[in-house]
Amino acid sequence: VMMPKKGGKSPKSPDRIDGAGGLGFSAVYGMTNQPTNEILVYSRNAGDGTLTFEGAVPTGGSGIGQDATAPGDPLGAQDAMVVAGKCLLAVNAGSGTVSSFGIDSASEIRHVANYSTGGTIPVSIAEKDGIVYVLNAGGNGSMQGYTLSDVCDMSPIGGLIKLDQGGPVSPTEPPNGLATPAEVGFTPDGDLLVV
Repeated sequence: VMMPKKGGKSPKSPDRIDGAGGLGFSAVYGMTNQPTNEILVYSRNAGDGTLTFEGAVPTGGSGIGQDATAPGDPLGAQDAMVVAGKCLLAVNAGSGTVSSFGIDSASEIRHVANYSTGGTIPVSIAEKDGIVYVLNAGGNGSMQGYTLSDVCDMSPIGGLIKLDQGGPVSPTEPPNGLATPAEVGFTPDGDLLVV
């Protein structure tokens, strides 16, 4: 997940940062997805693109790790971590939670809280105008909605939304990427949520 410098453009969401308060710095975030999940924080030099590792911040949740016999992305998904204004959201696939962080500077994020996703193996996050949905890939698949506050707190919207797929499509262990829901997102106008 890259955050453009104030006035810069993100390839995925051109107005995300400027429209959310213009943070005025550039940073890149990664996620370990290990049993003790962490967010890797890199500050980015806007002039030449150089990254500087600033540290690892625990999510307070668990990832699912990497299976040596199945190379590639163990989550089999897109948007396992998203920047929403001054907030960073990340899934904890091993513990069924989503973590929220406040972005304080290019080199600092602070853990706000973890929230249950109501399902198993959360893999993808969508955010639009303070509305967040987290997609769970376990079982038949499901989604949980939240509102996101300016201080990065989240509150559930209603109950768990179960995806009716006619029966379980993934094992209880890390998902089979060919047979599980892999991404949730809003249409550009924000009117529809698509899985």
